[in-house]
Amino acid sequence: MARYGGWEAFGKVVLDGEGEPQKLAGVCMDITERQQAEAERDLLVAELSHRVKNTLATVVSIAQQSFPKDGAMDTVRQSFNDRIRALAQTHGRLAEASWMGVSLQTILLDELAPYRRQDKANVRFSGPPVTLNPKVALIVGLAIHELATNAAKYGSLSTKRGTVDVRWQTRPADRILKVSWTEAGGPMVTSPKTSGFGRMLLERAIAFDLNGEVKLEFAPAGLECEILVPLESDTLTTI
Repeated sequence: MARYGGWEAFGKVVLDGEGEPQKLAGVCMDITERQQAEAERDLLVAELSHRVKNTLATVVSIAQQSFPKDGAMDTVRQSFNDRIRALAQTHGRLAEASWMGVSLQTILLDELAPYRRQDKANVRFSGPPVTLNPKVALIVGLAIHELATNAAKYGSLSTKRGTVDVRWQTRPADRILKVSWTEAGGPMVTSPKTSGFGRMLLERAIAFDLNGEVKLEFAPAGLECEILVPLESDTLTTI
């Protein structure tokens, strides 16, 4: 059984008129209970992260056994697995930070890493440091995953000359985080006649779970997406 015990001291030296030390005033505190509580918290967080990882792995296993094994369903099954893995990836980043949050740029780097050229010229990022809390990080991570996957299959990242430009900014005046995704250099874009599951997930997750908004424009030169998330203390933090 682990044992904890320690003291924390704070003090201030009082100087006389000539700048010489005259006395020391301070306080000592027994922090044994705090150390024990922090250790128990860390243990619970680690156990939670382990259990969630196992749960996500189980979901993937069930999906692989549940989807019919035919050509038409292979793509559906793979898309489902990729979305679960995207969740697991963001979850892993949060676990590394003890569930304090994860930066928006880290999420972008993780999701776009498979498609970024060695010279990194086809994927560009620009924006201030922003740390998302766990709830926002998971939802935004899924949104970025959908955009990246679509770009790789049908959009700008499906060609050698295509590019993706991601810019974000915080707007203190109306308390909004704005993320802009712009594709260029890919195949000519046409507006789809129906909404696929990926688009529905992207739009509804941001709207319902974060009270945000997604604007999609299928410009011929490339897809443009704007994600707006309320900048509130319980939604995200900025550094």
